[in-house]
Amino acid sequence: MIVSHNAAQNTLLVTDLAANKRIEARLTPDSVARRLSADVVQMLVARNKEGGAPDQGPRDLQPLIERLPSLSVADLKTGDAVIISFANSEDVSRVTAITLLAGVEPLLKTSTRGGQSVNLGSWNLDLNMNVGVP
Repeated sequence: MIVSHNAAQNTLLVTDLAANKRIEARLTPDSVARRLSADVVQMLVARNKEGGAPDQGPRDLQPLIERLPSLSVADLKTGDAVIISFANSEDVSRVTAITLLAGVEPLLKTSTRGGQSVNLGSWNLDLNMNVGVP
């Protein structure tokens, strides 16, 4: 969840909902920042409910995300829910975003088969990037 943002410095202060900690995330020109479309959200909600259908592997999701319009820090608002992938760093309170996805609120509200909310600590978008997701 975005707590604040600084468009001039290309940084976001976010709350990691799984760890209940604040993280400063910096976007670089190499970062991929996108807002998920309704179609992509529906596909991800269906994958989560079905446990990840075998015909919807990581290679299917990444091209969909890359075709969405780019976002900048200025396009984001305080209170927006985001999912950020990043490489491991020595200071886990300051990270550089590899991928930032906005428009994820419907994903966070979906339920697993048992009727429980999604466990953000272990949830994986299967971006096949081997990185952490807060």
